[in-house]
Amino acid sequence: METSSFDKNPGLRRGLLYSLTLLMLLAPIFLYLMSSSALSAQKNAQVVARVRGNELASFGDSLSQDVPRVLEIAGKRAVVAAGNYIYASGSPLQDAHANLSELATNGSLSSVNQSVMAGSSINEWAASVSRIGANRGLNVSINATRLDVTPSSAFELNLTSTLEVNITDVKEPVNISRTYVSSRIISVLGFEDPLYALHGLGFVHRVFARPSITPVWGNAALDAAFAQGGYLNTSLGPSVLDRFEGRLSLSDRYASMAGDQIGLESLVNSTEFSLRGLNFTANQSVADWQFFNATAIHGYAVTGSAYPNQRLDRMHNDTYGVTVDLNS
Repeated sequence: METSSFDKNPGLRRGLLYSLTLLMLLAPIFLYLMSSSALSAQKNAQVVARVRGNELASFGDSLSQDVPRVLEIAGKRAVVAAGNYIYASGSPLQDAHANLSELATNGSLSSVNQSVMAGSSINEWAASVSRIGANRGLNVSINATRLDVTPSSAFELNLTSTLEVNITDVKEPVNISRTYVSSRIISVLGFEDPLYALHGLGFVHRVFARPSITPVWGNAALDAAFAQGGYLNTSLGPSVLDRFEGRLSLSDRYASMAGDQIGLESLVNSTEFSLRGLNFTANQSVADWQFFNATAIHGYAVTGSAYPNQRLDRMHNDTYGVTVDLNS
């Protein structure tokens, strides 16, 4: 009977048996190591995703902190741009609420880009943020769905924006979407009054300023307001936004947007107009919304005033605690 080399060599048989036994012993270890490696890779991926998620959240938080500052810059530049437009064109804004919103958002007025808004609009800021995000491996989308410019008080405007933000990691399956609603109140003090630009044909300038003496009551305080160009709160004069539209009275539209009294009047020095050869109605009341009115509104000399050309109608007696000379 023929025998195989395996039968003739017991050592070979024992070696194979030992090899099989060793393989059986090592197999669970190999499986464990492979499983551990897979779990480790999965955990590493989770850690990376968590870290990137935190980075995205931090990036989003920094945006929310930046928005109020951006609103202030865009809002103030929009006021300047609107004033420049009025000086250059000699025409008022058609809709100050909408026009200032467009300027702050897009940097344009009636779809025409305004150079003074360069680098200051919300959309340009959004584009800059997107570029910064790209350098960090992020796709950043910011959409300004709403921006309202409304009166807050006589000397302040309120900007309220709604921004839809989506941030996605270009490599990891991580993204966040947020909606930011932010507000910022800006002061118009120090900015030029567009009514003077319109009626002074660009030759007479006046900036919004508070009176140096308050309350404005009596001859001394009224003379100071007249000499220094301070603005006085009134229920009859136009608001800041009305002035951008060339109005000479407070509109119901803007009055309804604010909780406070937002009407303003300044006292016009007619000498500024006569020195520049500009026409005006003689003896007109110098309250600006009356002085610029095409209808004659007679102003009387203020008794005891140091300024002979300071003339007011009779109702301003009670407004400022002075007496007008009805024979003047």
